[in-house]
Amino acid sequence: MAPPRYESEDVSAAPLGQPLEFAFSGRSAPNRFLKGAMTERLSSWDPENLPARGVPSERLINAYKRWGEGEIGLILSGNIMFEYDHLEAAGNPIIPVDAPFEGERFENFKRMATEGKKHGMLMVGQVSHPGRQVESRIQKNPISASDVQLEGNVMGMTFEKPRAATEQDIARIIEGFAHACEYLEKGGWDGAELHGAHGYLLAQFL
Repeated sequence: MAPPRYESEDVSAAPLGQPLEFAFSGRSAPNRFLKGAMTERLSSWDPENLPARGVPSERLINAYKRWGEGEIGLILSGNIMFEYDHLEAAGNPIIPVDAPFEGERFENFKRMATEGKKHGMLMVGQVSHPGRQVESRIQKNPISASDVQLEGNVMGMTFEKPRAATEQDIARIIEGFAHACEYLEKGGWDGAELHGAHGYLLAQFL
C-alpha cells in the first residue's frame, strides 16, 4: 500500500534551473541540481602491488562524462582515498600523499574533471579516510579515534579491531587530506568535500 500523500500548494520549480553562486570560491553552478556522492569502485585494483591501486579507469572517466552531459549543476564524486590500504572498498580512486602532479594517475584525475565540466558543470571531489571502517581483507590494523571495534557484518564486510590514532598518525592524515585537495585543484577540479559522515574516520572523532 502506498504511503499517504500530503497536500501542498503548487510552487514553481523554476529556481532549480537558476545559477547558484559560491561566494568564497567565486564559482557558479549553472543550476541547483547536485549529483550526490556515490561510491563507484571503478578504479584500478591490485591485491599485491599497492602503487597500482586507485588509478581512475576509462569507465570511471566515462561515468563523469555522462553525468556532465546530463547537466547536473554540481557533480560530487564518490570516495577519493589517500592511502593505498585504508579504503572504503577495492576500486576506490586514490591520491597518495606522495603522488606527483604528473603521470597517469594525475592525468586521469584531470580527465575526470575535464569530462565532467565540459558542459559548464562544477566538479567537487569527496576526500575520505575510512578509519576503523575498512574491510578486514584490505587492512588488518586500522586506526580510529579509539580502539572500539566496529562489530558485525555490514553488507558482507567485517572489520578488525582498530588502535587509537597517535599524534603522528593524525599529522599524516591531515597531510593526506591537504595533499589530495591540492592535487584536485591542480587537476582542474572546482572544490573538495571532506567526508565527515557514514561512520568514516572524521565521524569517528565526532
